[in-house]
Amino acid sequence: AIHKVLSALRPQTERRGGQLWCVFGCGGNRDASKRPLMARAAATLADQLVITSDNPRYEDPLQIIEHVLGGLTAGTQHIVEPDRALAIDYAIAHANEKDVVVLAGKGHESTQEIAGEKTPFSDALIAKQCLNHRSNTKGESIAHWLGAEEQNCPDILCNRINTDTRQLKTQDLFVALKGENFDAHDFLEEVAQFEGVAAIVSQTATVPATLPVIRVADPLSALQKIAKKWRYHFRLPTIAVTGSNGKTTVKEMLAHIGRTWVGDEAVIATQGNLNNDIGVPLSVLRLNSQHRYAVFELGMNHSGEIAVIAPIVLPHIA
Repeated sequence: AIHKVLSALRPQTERRGGQLWCVFGCGGNRDASKRPLMARAAATLADQLVITSDNPRYEDPLQIIEHVLGGLTAGTQHIVEPDRALAIDYAIAHANEKDVVVLAGKGHESTQEIAGEKTPFSDALIAKQCLNHRSNTKGESIAHWLGAEEQNCPDILCNRINTDTRQLKTQDLFVALKGENFDAHDFLEEVAQFEGVAAIVSQTATVPATLPVIRVADPLSALQKIAKKWRYHFRLPTIAVTGSNGKTTVKEMLAHIGRTWVGDEAVIATQGNLNNDIGVPLSVLRLNSQHRYAVFELGMNHSGEIAVIAPIVLPHIA
């Protein structure tokens, strides 16, 4: 099937003078021997491959992707993004007006099945949201993109992510984070006093009846996912600085070089100590269309943290 659809679109893509993108994955609990064959067919006909999940069902999505990668020859250009919504967003954000993007496998389905649980998911709706990407996004769209439940959000516009009730403004999306010494859910009554503000909260949180909310399993993971989606919309040289010491000094040196090159307003760099699994996504969410050069500091205070935050930054140099 993937060979047929790509074969049909290959001539049209060439007439347009663009590239053929293919976003695809393989279903779980199905014939695993076909997975590398699908990859081989896609690599033969597509110029850009984005390998993602389909319906993993009861299988490990990453293991399925490993089977798929077995069909690619060394040097085949590809991107791996297990999160299907992010994979679609990546392809659409990086394709130009002459390119053709194929979202293979789930076009007719309205759910995605992971670990035996079906959640609402529509390739068509995700693609439409990506194509209509604006800084102002409706809460309902964010909820669908996160695969989350929303309450009272359809007409709420969200143009900024905020984690501090002291800095809330109209059309902010407040993320209720929980740390060792605080729980932002304790301040939801205060958040509800602001007009036109919505909140991302945990699934079990008790919230004021008037507050528009998006319920997720983990608000921090939702924040990181939103930041990763935002990063996909910007093409600019990006440097990540990490290490046991000297990070801030090196980051400031590189930022100064960048300002000399492209000007102060065109450079974005980590502010203060926003270098952890909360600070990095907040830093990335400051990106805007005027930026031409980025330097982000990546810190670590627990095992595996860099593996989580580095893909949010998508550095060219680290």
